Amino acid sequence: MRGKRRTFHQARDHLLVRGAGGGGRESTYGRQEAGRNRRLPLGGGRNTAIARDSISLQSAGAVVIARTPGGLRLALLHRGRPGEWRLPKGKLKEGESHREAARREVREELGVVVEIGERIGETCYGYEQGGRKFSKTVVFYLACLPEPVILTPEASTFDEARWVAPAEALRLLTWENEQQMVQQALQAVGEPCAGLSD
Repeated sequence: MRGKRRTFHQARDHLLVRGAGGGGRESTYGRQEAGRNRRLPLGGGRNTAIARDSISLQSAGAVVIARTPGGLRLALLHRGRPGEWRLPKGKLKEGESHREAARREVREELGVVVEIGERIGETCYGYEQGGRKFSKTVVFYLACLPEPVILTPEASTFDEARWVAPAEALRLLTWENEQQMVQQALQAVGEPCAGLSD
C-alpha cells in the first residue's frame, strides 16, 4: 500500500439507498474518513437535511462482474489515501448521461471497456469538503464480462485493482452503500451472470 493510511472511526451517519424501481430506504453505515471530507446525515429518508444549503452533484458508477469456472468475480479498486476499497464511479461531465459517465469511469479507473447494462440502484449522501456542503447522488449500473480481464487502475488515484469473489467484495468494500449496490447487482444477475452463455 502506498502512502500513510488514514484512520477510520465509527459514526452514526445515514444515507439513502434506492433500488432500480426507485423506492428508497434509509440505512446506517459506520465508516467515516477522519479529515477533510465529513459525511453528513440525511434525514427522513430524503436529502432535506442538507439540500437547502448544499451543492448538488450527480455521479455514476458500475458493479463490474465477470464469470469464472469458480463463480462470479467483481472488480474493486483500492485507494491508498484515504485507504479505501470502492467501486468505479465518478461525477458526470457536461452533456453526459449517467450511463455514459458510468462507462467512461470504468474505462478510466479500471482500464476496461464494458457495455453498461441495467440500472441497479442509486445512493444519496452528504459530505463536507473545504468548508462547503455537498449532496451527491450516485447511479449504479451492472456491467458483465464473459471472463476476468487485466485491470489497469488509474495511476493518479488508485494503487490496486483486483478481481474478488462476491463474499470478499462485501468484506473489503469500505462503504456500506456500495456493499448494498453489490448485493443488488448479485440479485439482478443470479448465477450465472445474466447475458453470458454457458
